[in-house]
Amino acid sequence: MHAYLGRTIVLSIGLLCLVSCATPPQTISSYQAYAPLEEDWALPADGSRWELGHHQRVPQGAISEYIPRGEHVTSWSEMVSSQVMFGGNRKAGLSAIASRTRDQLSKGCPSLYWADLKGPGSDIVYEWRHTGCQGFPAQHQISRIAWGKYGVHILSYVKKTDRLSESQRVEWLERIRAAVLVTPAPELLFNAE
Repeated sequence: MHAYLGRTIVLSIGLLCLVSCATPPQTISSYQAYAPLEEDWALPADGSRWELGHHQRVPQGAISEYIPRGEHVTSWSEMVSSQVMFGGNRKAGLSAIASRTRDQLSKGCPSLYWADLKGPGSDIVYEWRHTGCQGFPAQHQISRIAWGKYGVHILSYVKKTDRLSESQRVEWLERIRAAVLVTPAPELLFNAE
């Protein structure tokens, strides 16, 4: 079983079959040491407080998880993740992916709150939170799903709390909405603010 509920999204929408990684965190500057992506998000955020805690690329897709410096991917307080499924069925639609995610998360989680939010263009932005369920601590997540040149991309911010403060929520909604997919992929997920 995965170390946190956030990874259930990856499994629930069938994007990637990734296992938890026990490698030590790497600094963002070593991002290029991992298999590069052809396309990835450029996120308007200060990257100096984040480090790459986990990255894995398989033939079907890839995931990169950034955690606050000094934390570990198995015991984080907040995380920014970028996921991609190469190819993808464009006929299925982004809303179907979001719906499957919501349906999977709601199983056995009566405290789940879900909101579909306005995304830029045809992208889907949503948030979910719960007060703890299925043995996982409370979490609040904001995500964006978009079609890129090479497949479906998901950018997420999640914090282990039952509810983000309104200022944090607005800040991360703005950042996630302002992120852009860039080809070739940027060296760093984060753009200096």
